[in-house]
Amino acid sequence: IRAGDLSRLALPVARRLIRRLIQETKGDLNRIELAHVEGILRLAGAKPGRGRVVIPGMLVSRSFDWLRFHLPQPCPREYRMPLPVPGSVLLPGGEFVVKSCLSPGDEAEDGLDWERIPCPLEIRNWQAGDSYRPAGGSKHLKIKELFHKNRVPEWERAAWPVLVSGAAIVWVRG
Repeated sequence: IRAGDLSRLALPVARRLIRRLIQETKGDLNRIELAHVEGILRLAGAKPGRGRVVIPGMLVSRSFDWLRFHLPQPCPREYRMPLPVPGSVLLPGGEFVVKSCLSPGDEAEDGLDWERIPCPLEIRNWQAGDSYRPAGGSKHLKIKELFHKNRVPEWERAAWPVLVSGAAIVWVRG
């Protein structure tokens, strides 16, 4: 849910909506008090950014203008696996597949110059401090800046796929 949308609702409606989101997420309202609901409203009303409210049995996280109601999850595992060319790899969690193919002269959106990229290629998750040099650019940029520019919520970043050749990042999703 968008934090701004929640903040604009009449207070009784916002409280009911929050309670419903909690119930749908964790399955019940056990040990949920008005103070928890008010904490979520404060998080929604704060300036855009990030934050988190811990309530019994679940979390409410904010990233940019989004609120995410979710159960506590273990930290995502780091992954690193070879990417065959041509071929495909199913990323951990089973939600995304990264495919590679050879298409000379193809001007695909994510097209790479295979002749300039030394193999082997590996696909791994983003790591803090990762940087890349955009095509045609002379300066390295942090992938974190790409996340901010494209408003990628924090909870999606840990598993974000990055294609590397040795230590060099050659492609980033998005």
